[in-house]
Amino acid sequence: PPWSNGFSVNFDGSNDFANFGQPADIVGINYSNTARSFSMWVRNNAVTADCTFFAVAEQSNRPVWIATVNGLPTVYIGSNQTQSATVLTNGTWYHVCVTVSAAGAITLYVDAAVTGSGSTAGSDVTALDLLIGARRNSGNTGTAFLGPCNVDEVTVWGVALSGAEVTSLRNSGAPADPNTHTQAANLLHYWPMGD
Repeated sequence: PPWSNGFSVNFDGSNDFANFGQPADIVGINYSNTARSFSMWVRNNAVTADCTFFAVAEQSNRPVWIATVNGLPTVYIGSNQTQSATVLTNGTWYHVCVTVSAAGAITLYVDAAVTGSGSTAGSDVTALDLLIGARRNSGNTGTAFLGPCNVDEVTVWGVALSGAEVTSLRNSGAPADPNTHTQAANLLHYWPMGD
């Protein structure tokens, strides 16, 4: 692989997850008219596992949920699902980026290639904790959709990154420092996840 990372957070798929509370610029946002981008490096660690990489979501409400479902990168923004046809190979690192335009257009990138697109068609503004490694089960309690995976270099941007900007962030498989990215002024959150 082009990149091997010794510093990331490994989630065991049983009871590991990270809770980042309710950041006001992520939680309770109407994504049908607010631009954002969510970027992260991910690695699935089991053949059939469904893994949650980033979630402000629970069983009935999914304002933002980025995961693998049957090995396929999947994103929910509100009630609409956008899914990639690219199956993630277990044990391999991938750069996953989801952009949402101010008009509600969703673009899903895997390793800087567009692998899915859709629309928010409305947005769910339910106030839920931001979790990495799991999503909420019901309301803002319990956890579900835990899977064995590693997550690293999580960023949230206040703009819909362009394809060229996603490519720059991926940096040919050697993650670029988001603080030096051309859109650094719009970087809302950066969680190095173990670095």
